[in-house]
Amino acid sequence: MSEIDLKLMVLTAIAVVSLLVTLAVAFRSWRYSETSVRYTYRNQCTNGLFDIDRQLVNRPELWAIYDDHPMSASRSNEPEAVSRRQAFLYFHFNLFETAYNDYNKVLRRTRTDEQDWRSWDAWIRHLFRASSEARSLFADAVSQDVFSGDFVAHINEVIGHMAPPREPLSPPKAAPAAGAAEERDNTCARVLAALLDAHHTTFYTVISVIQATCFGFLVLVCFEEGAHFGTSQWLLAANTLVIIILVWNGFVRGFIVLSYVPKLVDGAMPFALGAAQCFAAYFVAHDVLGWYWSIAALGFIGFIGYVNAEVNARINPKENAHVMVF
Repeated sequence: MSEIDLKLMVLTAIAVVSLLVTLAVAFRSWRYSETSVRYTYRNQCTNGLFDIDRQLVNRPELWAIYDDHPMSASRSNEPEAVSRRQAFLYFHFNLFETAYNDYNKVLRRTRTDEQDWRSWDAWIRHLFRASSEARSLFADAVSQDVFSGDFVAHINEVIGHMAPPREPLSPPKAAPAAGAAEERDNTCARVLAALLDAHHTTFYTVISVIQATCFGFLVLVCFEEGAHFGTSQWLLAANTLVIIILVWNGFVRGFIVLSYVPKLVDGAMPFALGAAQCFAAYFVAHDVLGWYWSIAALGFIGFIGYVNAEVNARINPKENAHVMVF
């Protein structure tokens, strides 16, 4: 066996091992993505609950939607009060539909998901059992049309099997209403929410463009040099493609799950990773050692990005509590 043949066998073996490791990482990333999406949905529904609690703290008269609550005795029939209660009930309906779709259509339910959905369904049944206004509003033709068919069918079934109220509603624990300080806090919260929304949308677009550029460059290298590729080069190209997908998936998962205001490091990270991937794509056809150095640089930049995301998540513990438990 010649030295050239031995070198080709070693390179091919290394490329095969690299591809297997990359596929294993891809599988682990997919599993983690599924967990992240599950807790993102759960956190989204929990935020909706907090919004309802804040509305009840700021406007106690909204408790009048429940027929068995003491506030119902002073229920106002003024158009403004009725409209506010209807809007508050639609708030409930939208949240219920989100929870219904998440737990019955999007997620593959685990045992914990089953427990969560039973809790949501119990609240849904309690609202419609204890609120004649909720039953009347949902029976309206507009409500029957604007919500998804499966959700409407579920709520109609709940109302159809209605049992009389069994016990009065226990108010949730909530902080007492504050004045100017609470209004200032709400303003800060709205500004922070706007920054977070802009962060998610902007970075999602930037990363998608960068990853598309890396993919296009890899395809260009393969078209230009593919006629001279051996098995090891094609395996390196496959490795690079999977890595490009993993980097995009990792960024998207991070921006969906974590909430924080980006800094300079966050802005530089996508471009640094994009440069490392472009170098890796270039060295697929030119130098195996250069390819490994590019992947090493990619791994180092990714490690810095992971540490940066961990630090940002800990700086904002309230917004990222659903992730930090892991």
